[in-house]
Amino acid sequence: MENKVVLIAEDFFLIRNIIQNKLEPHGFKILSAENAEQVLETIEKNDVDIILLNPNILMPNGKSCVKAIRSITHEKKANIPIIAITGNPFNHSLKQFQKMGFDAYVEKPINFDLLIDMLKEIIQLD
Repeated sequence: MENKVVLIAEDFFLIRNIIQNKLEPHGFKILSAENAEQVLETIEKNDVDIILLNPNILMPNGKSCVKAIRSITHEKKANIPIIAITGNPFNHSLKQFQKMGFDAYVEKPINFDLLIDMLKEIIQLD
């Protein structure tokens, strides 16, 4: 199976590392970024299948990062599925996350069985 590329956009190294360690055994290739600027650079230089993004990521923030991704002129890159990784889901509903440009969200602490199923469904892996 060809590895699908997941970009983990999270400003806390430990969380990025945990997510990477949980996803790699399932055949996902992992790229990581710790701020919005790195997210945009990584997308520009790589073919990314899906993004896991903390809406509170630094420089300037995750919401403006999503807006910048959605405005990329390369259509495939502008439409990369983005899942919010949030520690505070009660402030937003799925509809509100979708309004910000996210396709879905997962709560911290992350249920990795749920996340892996979600990734497979969104990028259509069986």
